[in-house]
Amino acid sequence: MATINKGDTFANKFSIIERVGIGGMCEVYRAEQIDLQRVIALKVLREELAKDPTERERFLREAKNCSHLNHPNITAIYETGVCKEQPYIAMEYVEGQTLEFLLQEGLSQKWSLTIIQQVSAALEYAHEKKIIHRDLKPANILVRNDGEVKVADWGLSKTEKDESNLTKTGMVVGTPQYM
Repeated sequence: MATINKGDTFANKFSIIERVGIGGMCEVYRAEQIDLQRVIALKVLREELAKDPTERERFLREAKNCSHLNHPNITAIYETGVCKEQPYIAMEYVEGQTLEFLLQEGLSQKWSLTIIQQVSAALEYAHEKKIIHRDLKPANILVRNDGEVKVADWGLSKTEKDESNLTKTGMVVGTPQYM
């Protein structure tokens, strides 16, 4: 697939506004969902990984696991699909900053406790649903401009019933600094 640029239409459903992030597995765009005229985050599996069935399954597991989570502090999944052999996830767009960015700016003790309470509520809810995040870190905690916190990036999540071989015994997943 060619590079996705501002103004492009992706999957005949999304108008790309801008790229907002790039990670080891995917690129994330702010886009407009054309039919509903709403801004969304469009997460697209990187082209070189899209050819690997294991990576495709790992990527789509995020949507599958997270789609069962309906909580104000967890990013919502709207849909998944494949466009020109590249899997994508359309999800809630969070207007704000990552906790990673906010920590660099400095946080008051009161604001820190508020964030911790919201993250804890999200994780407690996910754990009740038997889903473990496995990559919780400041970059995966989004803070909206109104102060609401959203736990994002459930790509390494695992369910109690997950019997896939995407992680092998003894294999470590997550970000080492936060494990």
